Amino acid sequence: MTKQVYEDLKELETAYKKLSCSISKAFNTMEYEDQKLMAFCIWVAREVINEESWEVNSESFAEIACRKLNKLGIIDKQGDCWVFKEEEK
Repeated sequence: MTKQVYEDLKELETAYKKLSCSISKAFNTMEYEDQKLMAFCIWVAREVINEESWEVNSESFAEIACRKLNKLGIIDKQGDCWVFKEEEK
């Protein structure tokens, strides 16, 4: 991991810790769909901040993230490829 990436992750970790104290309050005022998106964002932040987890799971991260994005209705799977979900016409 480069020094810049490490510093960026530490900065993100600090920002997340500041945010995390207000997350439960924010969740109470969000619509259900927004809660699901926020939960995904928090999951991404935790995954990339945790150095031990990242070193072990970095190669599988894209697949796991794509599965979660699929559940959120953002992307679809076509054959072996993940693609943006086509907008309904």
